[in-house]
Amino acid sequence: MRLGGKQVIVSTDTYRENKRCFAVPDQLLGHGKIVHVSRNGNGAGIELSSLGRTKMKYLLTPEIGPLSTSAFDAQYILLPLTLNRDIAEDFCTKIQQNIQSIYPSRYDATPVLYDDRDARTLENQVEAILSAVAENELTHGYALLILPSRAQSDLHNYIKKRLWPDIQCQCASADSIKSFYQNDRNNWVVKEKSRQRYLSYLRYLALGILMVNRKWISALSQPLNYDVYIGIDVLNHMAGFTYVYLGGEKTYFRSYPTPHKEKLSARHLRKVLHDDLERDIHDLGISPRHVVIHRDGRSFSTEIKGLHDAIRNLKDGGVIGADTLAGVVEIHKQSAYPLRMAEGIGLDSLDNPRVGSWFRLSDKEGIVCNTGAPFLQQGTAKPLHISIVDGTLEIEKVLEDVFALSNLTWSAPDKCQRLPITVKLGDDFLRPIASPADVETALYGEEEEEVEVESEEELEGVKQLERTE
Repeated sequence: MRLGGKQVIVSTDTYRENKRCFAVPDQLLGHGKIVHVSRNGNGAGIELSSLGRTKMKYLLTPEIGPLSTSAFDAQYILLPLTLNRDIAEDFCTKIQQNIQSIYPSRYDATPVLYDDRDARTLENQVEAILSAVAENELTHGYALLILPSRAQSDLHNYIKKRLWPDIQCQCASADSIKSFYQNDRNNWVVKEKSRQRYLSYLRYLALGILMVNRKWISALSQPLNYDVYIGIDVLNHMAGFTYVYLGGEKTYFRSYPTPHKEKLSARHLRKVLHDDLERDIHDLGISPRHVVIHRDGRSFSTEIKGLHDAIRNLKDGGVIGADTLAGVVEIHKQSAYPLRMAEGIGLDSLDNPRVGSWFRLSDKEGIVCNTGAPFLQQGTAKPLHISIVDGTLEIEKVLEDVFALSNLTWSAPDKCQRLPITVKLGDDFLRPIASPADVETALYGEEEEEVEVESEEELEGVKQLERTE
């Protein structure tokens, strides 16, 4: 290969670097319990290898439990009529017991049946569920939706989108639930060999229900380097904002429609950030010194301008201090630098790096391994590529905060998590409600796509392209 008249030569030597690894942050659970991992095996604390098991054990201990303890709003379990009654009743009992084993406030979910007996098409299945919601006058709250057998592709996204934000759903599959049961002399019982797997299934489902209900089970007990983070993602004309305050103890996800498909205008971002931050700062009684955006993917100049306009207005209004620092960080799930990191003394003895390992690419870029040893048992750790695109932020501090926020593993506290919670919540909550398809499109095909343009010159270019085609 030649580049610019010169031959490109790839080195055959392994690039070696001294090990650099962030300490696992202390985490706060219920009743003030702090989980501390010993530093390099020295001092008090638990071993890193037992972190996941310890957090799960503490969650299931009534004297500790989760950080959040607030009461539940209205709760429902939407059940298909074709699900065997004995299985449905046993499942409802078990899922409520599992939630109660983790969460101290009482969880009472009202079962609601929907008639899926002749619902084979997507249209029929959607209609069956929405009819039951209307007939039972479910106007607000949270639901566990049991999808019917042979559920059509993306049914859960259609329902989540149609019911959002009045009723927010966690989904499970009737087929998955039935797979744990067997008919024993006309009694449906859990298979003996499946008991442990079913317990695990129910426990993670219970944690998912807590997530949908915004019941955060833990927070970081020590301040971050930059104290307020806002995760932003835009998908199919819907923008998701995840605000993380006080180390995650106060975290809010909000969605807003936007005229642009994958970005925000300066005016829109300024208004949303100004109004949300002003309200949250007042309600929480905090005085943030930093406001940093975690942009899922590529950021745009209009978004950077919108951030600075909002910060300037908040400073002028006395909401934040005149010296409050603002910045924008891009979180690249898929990187132009598909780098891998490995740990060992030679190529014949490489292992996954320890979670928290990081590497500085430049003053503005770096990678951090939020997954790895000792949690990752199969495959290789995939580092997250981080770029500072605005603000006088320090890359090491930014990487350390990304790693710390990835330790808020609310949906699976016994595991590690590649994404910081600023991006993770956006993925979990935004993707279903920003689904590009609707029932009519799925049934009858797509209409000709309307091309989004922002200027007369761009419009003329589109017309020219259409004439060429």
